[in-house]
Amino acid sequence: MAESAHVYAGDKLLVTSNEVFTIQPYNETDKDFYKGVAYLDGPYYYIYRGEIDLSKTNMNKVITPGIYIDSITKKSFLVEPLSEEDKEEYTYSNKISSYDPQKLVDAINMKEKIFVPIGESSNIFMPEISKEDDILKRLTKMAIIRKSVDLDSYKHRFLDKNALFNYKSVLKNENSKLSILLFDRGIEAMNLKYTIILEEKDPSVIVGNALKEPIIVSSEDTYEI
Repeated sequence: MAESAHVYAGDKLLVTSNEVFTIQPYNETDKDFYKGVAYLDGPYYYIYRGEIDLSKTNMNKVITPGIYIDSITKKSFLVEPLSEEDKEEYTYSNKISSYDPQKLVDAINMKEKIFVPIGESSNIFMPEISKEDDILKRLTKMAIIRKSVDLDSYKHRFLDKNALFNYKSVLKNENSKLSILLFDRGIEAMNLKYTIILEEKDPSVIVGNALKEPIIVSSEDTYEI
């Protein structure tokens, strides 16, 4: 294990050029590993890579450094960095940062995809913000991240036991779009409101009649039928 135990403190993070991780020491007896966590062992950090069938894997070939689970024995093992390039990449001593918002902004500025830690528990659902996200999905993830909300602690605010599962599944799946119905339910569960503004995109290209003023509608608006 790494000698500098203080790096495991709750206000410390591991920041790379395009990712931010919470920190935990690696323990080979652990049964669960989580995305968004950097596991420290010796001078290097390791990311969980998933299960692998060792009987069908040629370990002599280059395998990305990280933590793997043997699909047969279900035991974890490390693939250590061997090349000088990998050793430099996975050395953590120069990547530990305090939980300072401005430092994090500086570290991940202009990146297309980032991971942001929520709270101090690796069990908390941490959504990824991706350039592929539609506007509703991006807004939802930004709300979860900025509020540091553990959705599982508020599952009683969703309609039924499957609602939260479906909500999180859509947010995790890069190929799924967030419907306005799910978006609305999630916003309500987090006790938020939203406002939609419609206005002309380009005054030189008018479809139909030009809007004289923007159309502004709030989720709290009510209408008589």
